[in-house]
Amino acid sequence: MKDRVDVMEEETRIHFATIEEKANHLQEEIDILKKRPVPQANQDGGSAEINFDMVASRDELMDLIDRIQLIERRNIEQDERLTNNELRIEKLEKAISDPMDRIMALEQRLEAFYMELKNRVTVQDLYNELLKKADVNGLKALEASLIRLNDIINDLAN
Repeated sequence: MKDRVDVMEEETRIHFATIEEKANHLQEEIDILKKRPVPQANQDGGSAEINFDMVASRDELMDLIDRIQLIERRNIEQDERLTNNELRIEKLEKAISDPMDRIMALEQRLEAFYMELKNRVTVQDLYNELLKKADVNGLKALEASLIRLNDIINDLAN
């Protein structure tokens, strides 16, 4: 029986401790409320002025929510349009880049062909090289000496 009384006494102490904690908490909230600014009455004895500038009616709030939803829908539609435009631009860039790559390749081939033609040896180039190598005066002198030799041989034969 004594144990049971001790248990009940302990439970009562715990219960009162929580009640005291709640009372202390409520006292703190009361102190905070006492410290908050309170509008003062007018000097002529009228009631205190309350600023209603920051207060909105339910209709104004619902109107604001509707406008925000419309703006969000518009933004989503614009995002979709921009995404579609980006995809179109991507396709156009690909369509443009494919022929551009082919044009660049053809230009490179044309440049290589032009260099090959420029480096190719022509008949005129060969003739000019031959003239440089041949000693024209020496050939004329050799020809004249061959003609004289032929004349001497003919004279001896007669």
